[in-house]
Amino acid sequence: MGAHVDLSKLNQNQKIAGGAAALLVINLFLPWYGFSFGGFGASLNAFGAGFLAWGGSLLAIAGGVIMVLKALEIQDVTVGDMAAEKLALILGGAGVALVLIRFLTETSFAKFGLFIGILATAAVTYAAFANAKAAGIELPDIPGVGGESE
Repeated sequence: MGAHVDLSKLNQNQKIAGGAAALLVINLFLPWYGFSFGGFGASLNAFGAGFLAWGGSLLAIAGGVIMVLKALEIQDVTVGDMAAEKLALILGGAGVALVLIRFLTETSFAKFGLFIGILATAAVTYAAFANAKAAGIELPDIPGVGGESE
């Protein structure tokens, strides 16, 4: 008696968000900062790199998970009258902002985990934006985005 998950219910944006969220879980434990000198080296993962690293990653992971849970009809997460698509976009956007601030405030000794964190949080945010737009969720107008001209 196992549960069967039908991944064919996921659209392309939801697959991107889910995959990026899964990558972020792994990335929490990869080196974000480090150095080596004369045979000695040390590195920090997201938890050692501070709140901006792990907090931003966890926010984006939550955004991706919310998108996948709704698409698989497991749980429709809402906050008040805010749809899951909009909540996922806000969480992803906050996540990418925190990780970018981490990068901008400390670039010395950056390792590949930091760059994976930036790319994966951005992927969740982009996928959440595209998914919300496709679902007809009202989003704020951003000049230059959306293709409509005045």
